[in-house]
Amino acid sequence: MKRIGLIMTFVLLFSLLASPGCAAIERLTSLGQAAPVPILSLTPATATNVVGSRHELVAKVTSDGDPVQGVQVCFEITKPSANYPINLAPDQSVEIEVFEWAPPGALISDHWKKEKVYTATNSYVYCGTGIGGEAKCAIFGVNPGVDIYRFSATVGGHDLTATATVTWQQPVMVPVISLTPSTATDVVGSRHELVAKLTRDGTPLPGVQVCVELTTLSANHPQNLAPDQYLEIEFLEQPPPGVLISEHWKKEKVYTTSNNYVYCGTGPGGDAGYAITVPNPGVDEFRVSATVDGYDLTATATVTWQLPAAPVVISFTASPESVSSGTSSVLSWNVSGAATVTISGIGGVSPTSGQQGVAPSGTTTYKLIATNAAGSVDAQVTILVKQPLLGSACYIDFFNKQHNCQPGGAVHPYAPQGGIDLATSKAVVEIDMADYQVLEMKIEVVIPAVPTNGCWLVNIGNSPSNDGGGGDAGNFSNDSELDIVDCKLSVYGNDYSIGVAGITRPMISLDEFMVCQSQLTLTAQIVRVQIADGKLTIGNAPTRMGVSSIPAVGAYLFRLGPGPDNEAGTNDRKYYEAFNRSVGNPARSGTGVNKVTFLLKNTWDSNWQIP
Repeated sequence: MKRIGLIMTFVLLFSLLASPGCAAIERLTSLGQAAPVPILSLTPATATNVVGSRHELVAKVTSDGDPVQGVQVCFEITKPSANYPINLAPDQSVEIEVFEWAPPGALISDHWKKEKVYTATNSYVYCGTGIGGEAKCAIFGVNPGVDIYRFSATVGGHDLTATATVTWQQPVMVPVISLTPSTATDVVGSRHELVAKLTRDGTPLPGVQVCVELTTLSANHPQNLAPDQYLEIEFLEQPPPGVLISEHWKKEKVYTTSNNYVYCGTGPGGDAGYAITVPNPGVDEFRVSATVDGYDLTATATVTWQLPAAPVVISFTASPESVSSGTSSVLSWNVSGAATVTISGIGGVSPTSGQQGVAPSGTTTYKLIATNAAGSVDAQVTILVKQPLLGSACYIDFFNKQHNCQPGGAVHPYAPQGGIDLATSKAVVEIDMADYQVLEMKIEVVIPAVPTNGCWLVNIGNSPSNDGGGGDAGNFSNDSELDIVDCKLSVYGNDYSIGVAGITRPMISLDEFMVCQSQLTLTAQIVRVQIADGKLTIGNAPTRMGVSSIPAVGAYLFRLGPGPDNEAGTNDRKYYEAFNRSVGNPARSGTGVNKVTFLLKNTWDSNWQIP
């Protein structure tokens, strides 16, 4: 191998293995005949190629059509060429591959050799062995423009040359359209977005019309939809100047069994956005197409739609669950997997989680329905509304078999003990004093004859397990209790209080509080009661007996707070009352109470007098 300064000459040397061409020239000369002039050809003589691509040249030496072997052939790039070293930038280089002689049995394709690289500061001469009178080389041009390559050889005293011209051009960047994501799995009924991008050499091509369609084999193609099904597509359009792109999603078309659309539009910045919602599971293929500079471009995306699992209502609550009329509560919900969520009386709400204030005028049950393509599930919560009691707003009339003490009111039937049973003239009510301080009652009693021992008329306390006689069957020994049994009034401060006379229980005992008649009569006795936190006033008009404003002896008398009314330490601000029975023991029953009227208020009447 030789290196020749800056001559920029590449020499390919073909060793003479056998030289039939030269021998033929010598024989013709010895016979006195004119020898044929050898020819050096270079192919292709002209060509156009792309900068950076591989361009092959083949030089052949022939005499009278026969290859001349063993001839040294030189190769060079002429000086004006675009890829001549002086025209190269410091960081540029031109690669040359040469084809060498292959040993017997070796593949010729294995003998291309990347031999030299020349740059602006160096040049090389390559000498090697070719085959069959041919010299081959491959060039990789780096600059656009015209290169002239010259091959030269000397045969029989003839100086032979041949040139080839290559015009190097910058590559033509073909525009590209893409659709992403190209594959995806999504849930039927959900919103799936696709983005089509038009680019050339990585640069967006805005202002090009792009069309989208659903291919015919797709599960949600119109021909596969039921008459009541539809497919929604939203398109992201080019917005006016100054308007957010996100505000220009447009629900443009709906596929049904009776129509089919191919939508074409221009998206912003070389992008076209689509959002699809479908009714059927299966595979859909979406195809976008555009034409740019004569190029017909297409891209596809495949979406596999799956049926969702049924939605799950994680929680649906109201806080508080009991309110006074005119006040509000807050509904809260947490749902997973729903496409839509509705609440009765409100309508559509967030399908995941949220809160909503409500102010029902009466006790209301709110029903939440969560829906997706798999179906619907529901949950419900009830808000009790305590209506204000004015005058005789709430009463129980056993005689006329009617009452207006409804669930959700401050005075309402106590269901665990049977509530209000007009048929048997017995009732147990729960009175919620959360918004009130004072309870008044008017009790109308008719005792038709001398009662037998154990006729239970009234039982009032602050324990749901009061069973009469100052005791209960539960954990409420701190509760107080008022009984009217037969004709006797008894008041207990708690299950272990000491009476005012120093005798253990009850605090008050009036044996003839009621008139116990000896003959049948329908004369009504009116018992009036006023109860508050630590206070009690009760009186009977016919006997003019009773108690006026008993102090809070033992600190538990009908307590509403702050002290506890049971050993567990809680105070629920509730009273429990039974008529013609005891609260916690239905076996302790009687008859005689005809009507009860309740009034709840917030002011204690200190001028209360025994009738």
